This record gives sequence, C-alpha cells and structure tokens, in this order.
Amino acid sequence: MNTRLLAIIGVVLVAAGILLTSSFFIVGQTEQALVLQLGEVRRVIREPGLNMKRPFIEDVITYDKRVLDFEPPHEEVIVSDQKRLVVDAYTRYRIVNPLLFYQTVGTEQGVRARLSALVTGSLRRVLGNVTLNDILSTKRSVISDTTTVSRNTEPTENQKLAVRSMVRVGSSRWAAS
Repeated sequence: MNTRLLAIIGVVLVAAGILLTSSFFIVGQTEQALVLQLGEVRRVIREPGLNMKRPFIEDVITYDKRVLDFEPPHEEVIVSDQKRLVVDAYTRYRIVNPLLFYQTVGTEQGVRARLSALVTGSLRRVLGNVTLNDILSTKRSVISDTTTVSRNTEPTENQKLAVRSMVRVGSSRWAAS
C-alpha cells in the first residue's frame, strides 16, 4: 500500500508539473503576444515578462516588435522609354498593432506576400514615369526617395496590414528591349 501511495503521489506531481509549465509563458523584450482561446483573441500583451494562460485551452502567438526586413524577388520593370530594368528593392516594416495584424494577415509569411504586391505596384508606378537616362543620372537618388515617399504616403493599405513600412530601391540592372 505504501508503494501504491507513492506512485499516486508521483503521478499527481508529474501532472501538476505539466499543468504549471503549460500555464506560464514569457514575452521577451522584443516581442508582443496574443493570447488565443480556441482561435479567438482574448488578450494582447505588449509588455515583456512572465504571464499566465489557461493550459491546453489558450495558445500564445508572438510577434516581433523590432523593425523587420523583407527583400522581394528581383522585379523587371519597363520605364517610360520602353527599356527594361531589373530592380532590387527592400522593405522594412514593423508590426504596430498585433491584433489587427493577426486578423488581416495572420503570419509574417502573409504580410510578406501582401507587401510584395504593394512594393511591385509602387515600383511600377514610380519607375514607369521616368526614363533610363534619369535613373542612370544624378536623379537616381531622387527617384529612390520618391519610391520611399510613395510607399509611406499610402497609409490605408498599411493600416489594413497593421504595419509601418518603408520601401527603398536598391541597385538596378538594365537590359535594352
């Protein structure tokens, strides 16, 4: 009977340990978290520290607070004088509203797909109005700044994504068409 009691106490202690370890989670200084109960958002946690959740019922999704980088694939763009350019661009973004971010895109892969479309549209709009000579001359930095301003002045789509982003045109190669 004594060994049976020890076995029961051991099982209870193991079960209590599992419950305790699945009840606590840590939000790091560079993270923000959403607590989901059966897929529905219950809490948004923006402060770092030790937090509690209901074990096996609530899940935690963490998002980075820092500025994140995204480099879409090289894009071929036709400028106004019908020359083709292969353009490198990069985007930096930050998740400013984790709840809205989760509701609209869910994951960082989702925002990367949406940002890729936004970057492509912005590049085509800006570079479609300039010539190859403008890009190869000293106007290149002005065009790059215009692309940055163009993305930053479209807050409605960024607000839908719950991110703040900046697009910058990097190096570009050209091929005559």
